[in-house]
Amino acid sequence: MIDANDKQTQLFALDEQRAKAKRGRPVTGKAISNADRQRAYRERQKAQRNDNSEAEQQRAIADMQEARYNHAVSEVNKLLIRIQELELQLAQGNEKSDNETIGVWCIEVRRMGKKKWEICGDACTSFVEAKESVDYMQFQSGTGQLDTWRACRADGMMYWPNAPK
Repeated sequence: MIDANDKQTQLFALDEQRAKAKRGRPVTGKAISNADRQRAYRERQKAQRNDNSEAEQQRAIADMQEARYNHAVSEVNKLLIRIQELELQLAQGNEKSDNETIGVWCIEVRRMGKKKWEICGDACTSFVEAKESVDYMQFQSGTGQLDTWRACRADGMMYWPNAPK
């Protein structure tokens, strides 16, 4: 130790104290103030809210498109039902004008996996009776997936509810 009042004694290199390393994390020089940190946080939150609103808009658009599609499908189904009703009315009108030999309907079935139609049951003399028979047989065979039923007349007129499109 050197006396604080002693001005003549010279310091040796060994006596010099090395600078002690500071405690904690080393300084990088890139420190951000609390205000800057808070401003960045608010900007991130604002951007996230905007992203969420865009996602909600996309979902709303998708929902509207799905609703339009469902509405269009239901309208098409209504029109197909109307077409069947009109075809039925037309067939009933044609049946009334035909004579008894042409107005005989026969019920046919095509079994799953088969290519040929088989005649089933007795012949029907009216279209309404043939239609009821076909609808009943279609209902009895489940959803109509296994067997396909139709009613045919001698002149080629057919009632085929599940005809391929």
